[in-house]
Amino acid sequence: MPEESGNGAHEVIVAIGSAHRRPQDTGTDGAFDAEFLAEAAADPSAPVTAGALPHGPAAAETWWEALEDAGVVPARALAPGLFLAVPGPDVELPAQEEAAAAAGAVLRLAPGAAPLLRRLPTGPDALRAAHDSLVRGESDLALAAGPDVRLPGAPDSGDGGYGAVLLKPLAAARADGDRILAVLGADGRWTTTDSGWNLGPGTAAGTGPAATGGDTGGTPGADVPAPEAAAGTGPEAVGVPAPGAAAAAGADVAAGGAPGAPASLWGGAEEALPWMLSAAGPEALRARARQLHEHLTAHAGPDPAAVGRALATTRHHFPHRAVLLGDGRARLLDALAALADGGFATDVVRGTGPAAVRQAAFVLSGIGGQWPAMAAELLDSSPEFRTAALRCEQALAPLTGWLLTDVLRGAPGAPGPDTPDVSIPATFGVQIALAETWLAHGVRPRAYAGHSVGEIAAAHLAGALTLEDAARAVHAWGAALAELAGHGGDMLAVN
Repeated sequence: MPEESGNGAHEVIVAIGSAHRRPQDTGTDGAFDAEFLAEAAADPSAPVTAGALPHGPAAAETWWEALEDAGVVPARALAPGLFLAVPGPDVELPAQEEAAAAAGAVLRLAPGAAPLLRRLPTGPDALRAAHDSLVRGESDLALAAGPDVRLPGAPDSGDGGYGAVLLKPLAAARADGDRILAVLGADGRWTTTDSGWNLGPGTAAGTGPAATGGDTGGTPGADVPAPEAAAGTGPEAVGVPAPGAAAAAGADVAAGGAPGAPASLWGGAEEALPWMLSAAGPEALRARARQLHEHLTAHAGPDPAAVGRALATTRHHFPHRAVLLGDGRARLLDALAALADGGFATDVVRGTGPAAVRQAAFVLSGIGGQWPAMAAELLDSSPEFRTAALRCEQALAPLTGWLLTDVLRGAPGAPGPDTPDVSIPATFGVQIALAETWLAHGVRPRAYAGHSVGEIAAAHLAGALTLEDAARAVHAWGAALAELAGHGGDMLAVN
């Protein structure tokens, strides 16, 4: 597999999820799940209408299937993009603003948030646009999707076909432990020579039944000649069902993590474990349990702890929920069967939770609360904090003449944090290291804000300043205040 590059012009983009609706071939009924759309509206008085969705609700479900195939919760993406192939000029589509708002609701983004939405004439064009958006840093997660004109019927009716591929930069995919299906070339096409895969053009490597754990049957890939909208989006086989019909069948895929990593965080001991399931409505929840039960009954693996981890961390949590508790695979399967049948079981707890996703924001503080040995314990106990602090130290040391870690530890000869030329850069370094520690543990803020000098740290974390530029700014700020110390003065706020 090619190595990722820090140069955006050579950024490697990979596919991490895919879905392809072919009702006539797979047995999928193609019917639109009304609960899935109704639950998407954060405001019940302003529901998402089928007409507001580009290509209709069945297509929107395919977007969701691709996300669940990858084990990605879209609300955690900072800048998601949606790139749609429109097969002809006579296709009637909703207005851009209306379509983007509806897509944001269906993807369960923050209330009022919308993805970057673009319409392209063909599937390869959509793939290329998604690729370029990721390379430019315009998006951090991109869906390329479109109808399959080789099948009869309109995609929004459920009679036709529809394909979707989820893309991400290789470096980010590796950092997040994503399963990599295929690599895209700079022209927006799959590259198989560099990756070692030799599938037909447009076929996503690694999406066959053995890779996905799917049992819905294979479907032809895009190596069948088809120059129209969805060419390049058809996987070799699809293992992810519609959201309302229990999209948990691929739970073992998401649990695998990065290549070479352990399959789960827990061992195989027979201890009580929770499996958390959710769906848009009660019927969908039972269907989800039924399909997961069928899938796990048909496949010897995976480890119950890996299934539990995937269900908890790689799925959006819908409002209708159930928690299954069991001290082994057999007991958990019995609980799944009870949930699927709608019966009572002591190992099954049902309930409802909030549909809206509560978002986090990071507020970076200014000076005034620092103290000797601040964060010294974190330097010893948190590898993530220590790594980030050392990065800040490398950026600050040539400017300040002292080492951040020495100041934080109160090392002999190090200056104390009681003058602005020390406290401002030191507080900056601690704020950056704290934020990167939270990020390393999976917390994804929707916004960064800063108070006073914290604005510089916020600007760096948001991508507006490089670490080196931010270090120069806090050093200059601290040096200026140190020079003015003892001479009085006022503060001026400028809007």
